[in-house]
Amino acid sequence: MAQKMRPVADVVFAGWTPTPASPATHFDKLDETVRDDTDFTTSPSAPDGTQPLTIELTAVQDPLTSVGYFWKYVLAKNLSGGATVNVLVELLEGSTVRSSQTHNDIPSTPTEFTLTPTPVEADSIVDHTVLRLRFTPTQV
Repeated sequence: MAQKMRPVADVVFAGWTPTPASPATHFDKLDETVRDDTDFTTSPSAPDGTQPLTIELTAVQDPLTSVGYFWKYVLAKNLSGGATVNVLVELLEGSTVRSSQTHNDIPSTPTEFTLTPTPVEADSIVDHTVLRLRFTPTQV
């Protein structure tokens, strides 16, 4: 049976700015069932890889399979800055990294990306109630 996870809480967000500013949380800018590019959260200016955004996901039951896992998200950079920005996206189980992917030179237009763990990475998840996504941007 398919299970959907949505952001439910901010974990780490120092330096990030939510749009719109109220409420001043980040997870609710990312939890759409239908994509909406008018609400989002922005990393610190000239990110250096030291200020990640970590979002807690809804708890789900172990799907008892190692295939079919994926997480979708939208990334974009501020075109006026003109810099190259890479974003490391990590699936965490608590504080343990279970899967990761780096998106190099993200575009200036909001673009959907997908993190798909390998079957071995999916099998390494023990507790599906403590999953998180961490986004770490770096200007290069």
